[in-house]
Amino acid sequence: MWYALGWLSNSESAPPTFPPLFALSRDMSGNVSLTPKQERLIALLLQGSTIVDAAKATGISEQTAHRWLKDAAFQHAYEAERKRLLNHSLTKLQLKFDKAVQTLDRHLESAKTIPRDQVHAAEIVIDKTIQTAQLVERIAELEAKLAELEAKLAEQEQDQMYKVTFDLRLLKPDERAELEELNDRVAARQQTRV
Repeated sequence: MWYALGWLSNSESAPPTFPPLFALSRDMSGNVSLTPKQERLIALLLQGSTIVDAAKATGISEQTAHRWLKDAAFQHAYEAERKRLLNHSLTKLQLKFDKAVQTLDRHLESAKTIPRDQVHAAEIVIDKTIQTAQLVERIAELEAKLAELEAKLAEQEQDQMYKVTFDLRLLKPDERAELEELNDRVAARQQTRV
């Protein structure tokens, strides 16, 4: 059974093909360098192997594999490769989008297509159009909320820069008196400005 990027198959057939691993990651990772065995372990894990099987095929112990999986540099490389594979898969899907729409159009408008299939094609087009519109609307809402929260956070950070807080319980009586006197002077100054 293979597990890779959400692909699941109960068949014993070969796993899906992926672009060559680590084609870009070495250039992007800068000072992080992986050993060939670490690269192989990542490749096997991303192809759906279990940790036990991947470790055995790589020629390392299961404990070494688990240790590497806890290492920050290894995790970074693993995540970068996982994202690269996912982006590759999404790009392939996007390239087939026009063909899928043309297929729906052909069945929607063809005199040779039975009405039931034409209706089904129309339903697919309508459903996907509505889902896309809702998704775009939701993304716009979330971006607006995020911008609002970022603005509030920036304002709060700016306010905090000018505020000082004290735990009065930790101050001596004379220090507390000085602080109260200073607070009274600031309050009086603010009242004269208003």
